[in-house]
Amino acid sequence: MKKPIGKLAALGLAALCAAASVRAEISLTPAYDEPTLEITVADGETTLGDWLAENGKTLDGVKTLVKKGAGRLSSTSDISETFRGDIVIKAGVFAASCPGALGADTGAVYVLDGAQYLVDPADGYDATTFLLDGKPLVVAGTGPTAGGAICYWAKGVYIVSAH
Repeated sequence: MKKPIGKLAALGLAALCAAASVRAEISLTPAYDEPTLEITVADGETTLGDWLAENGKTLDGVKTLVKKGAGRLSSTSDISETFRGDIVIKAGVFAASCPGALGADTGAVYVLDGAQYLVDPADGYDATTFLLDGKPLVVAGTGPTAGGAICYWAKGVYIVSAH
């Protein structure tokens, strides 16, 4: 029987690694608040800013951002003034590289089976200052190709959640 795990509080890096070593099955179906913006990166990678510009979209008024496709979507700038909702990572990788990359501290980050949240700090940033930007984290599964659902890359160190 699958048991639900509640939202994890915003975690520091050490706590994240410790929490990531706990393995459990969960049933996760986030409620998508409308309006929802679905972003598909089929392969390769792009930044959130580039995708929005190329597709004539904005985050204004969006309540749920859904990342789909096997590729990587990188949030490389502070979006906390325009985005205040949930991020649902359904497939592939969603990477955050700076404070505010997840938006305001309202909503949550959902990492579904087959997806990965990657903390990939840009030069000059310490990931412990923006790991989740105050958002709760809900995780289901072991990431793409069972390679870890939560990963951290910085200064030559790559930490992967248990899988």
